[in-house]
Amino acid sequence: MGAHTSPDRATDEDLLEAIVRKLDRGGSPDGKFPDHQGEHWALCPYHNDTHPTNFSASVRGFKCFACGRSGSVRELAQKLGVDPLRCFPARDVPHPSPWRATPPTSSSSCHS
Repeated sequence: MGAHTSPDRATDEDLLEAIVRKLDRGGSPDGKFPDHQGEHWALCPYHNDTHPTNFSASVRGFKCFACGRSGSVRELAQKLGVDPLRCFPARDVPHPSPWRATPPTSSSSCHS
């Protein structure tokens, strides 16, 4: 888990980590962020949501039970402006990759 399949692309786990920092929890309790199944419950970023119990996101994807929108982690990352080409946690890339001109910084779209 967390291993990269290519030197220039983040895993779904990396993307989810960045996504949950951008989601509006809408008062969702800590026990639902994530819950026991790895689902993060928050307000849906696709509509004017007021109930964090309607939208969940995990490495398996996302689903809003109010508006019906669903998709992959990568689709949600795109919606929230998380760049999969720049989202690399330091624990997985101990040295700058020879495939990248510069290592990612905390100002990348992966971090808020």
